[in-house]
Amino acid sequence: MHLLYRLHDAGNHENKSQVIRSLPPTSLAILLLTLYLCIQQLRVDGPGLLIPTSPLLHGMLRFEVELCCQELILQHGPSFLDALLCHCPNAIALLETEVRNMEARQLPLEDGQAREKTLIAECRCRLADTLGTNVEDNRRDMWNVLERIGMLDETDVVKVIRGEELVVRKRQDSGVGL
Repeated sequence: MHLLYRLHDAGNHENKSQVIRSLPPTSLAILLLTLYLCIQQLRVDGPGLLIPTSPLLHGMLRFEVELCCQELILQHGPSFLDALLCHCPNAIALLETEVRNMEARQLPLEDGQAREKTLIAECRCRLADTLGTNVEDNRRDMWNVLERIGMLDETDVVKVIRGEELVVRKRQDSGVGL
């Protein structure tokens, strides 16, 4: 969550994008895991927008709605997650608007120029670029990076927030015989 607060404090979209582009794979993996866990929590405790039978999902995949949730969490910080968990009407309306505008955000501007990348696209592209992999492999890459860094102490957490690379550790036996 600390990385989400750091992004929120960065201010505008361009500053947030710069922060994301400056992050090493370890910080990006932790940020993507945080977003993944936010979505898991919203599936259980959030508004009905993430339920496949929701009228909002007419013609949409749940993945697309979840992607919009991740984008809004990156844009507005943890307070947006809190608002969705409290079923705040303004947060739900903002999510509905983001879902409706999802396709338009991917089209070029009227003058033909490309739109700025979404923050979630920045995260996913940056992780793929730094690892030399494809965006489609983000989830696997995230887990591979997380497995390499192991447990974090307070010093490591500060490094993650600052965007400093963590030392790769040897994988330790979890004690469960895997």
